[in-house]
Amino acid sequence: MDAAAQQKRLAELISSISHPDLWRPVEEVEQVLATGSIEGTGDPNTEDFLLIDVTGKEILDLGCNVGYYSYLALKRGAKNVVGEDIVPEALEIARILGDKHGCAGAEFRKGSFFTRNGEKHEMVFFLDIIGNNSVREGRAVDQFDAAVRPVGKELVISLRPVFVPERHLANLNGAPPLPQIWAELAQTYGEKYCRGDRFHFLEWAADRLGEGWTITPLPTPEMAHSIRKQIFHIVRTDG
Repeated sequence: MDAAAQQKRLAELISSISHPDLWRPVEEVEQVLATGSIEGTGDPNTEDFLLIDVTGKEILDLGCNVGYYSYLALKRGAKNVVGEDIVPEALEIARILGDKHGCAGAEFRKGSFFTRNGEKHEMVFFLDIIGNNSVREGRAVDQFDAAVRPVGKELVISLRPVFVPERHLANLNGAPPLPQIWAELAQTYGEKYCRGDRFHFLEWAADRLGEGWTITPLPTPEMAHSIRKQIFHIVRTDG
């Protein structure tokens, strides 16, 4: 496909999908590919992502969308990246962008992290997947399990370690009254994680993992108690 055809197809694809199926501006991915710079791109967690050493790693990027983190990893020395998503238009955009900028080492394929086979990968990305709605509705349980299953050694995941339900969950569309939210959190995750006015999601995740893992909040250990979404580097230590 020549340059003119690429641009035409990109425009068609971009106009055919919208948020949440297209959650990363294509221009940001192009900047990463063209310059390797994240300046003006990403979100508050992207700089923390850069603290992860991806050099020489074989990576699975679950929910990769248009390939922002996949290509950022390749630009920072990853050996190869497999990106999976359920939105075919986003995957086609990711492929075209890689071809356009001559970035080798990425494979993008359709797939759901809920129905993957037992294949393990050295490092897994699970970024911008677990959100407020999925935590309130209980979907975060299956999402977290899906993130962990393919991990051979390392998991890079973004999540909010501590929720204030009155602030983060009660105002969501379709949310029940606050007392019901608390009752559902206690039923789904356990009463011991519901203390005072806070729901301790990271504590639940750590217990869900069990022994044989280390969890490092980025950029500092104090972020384990933050009410802001953070990136966590989780490493398997039992094999």
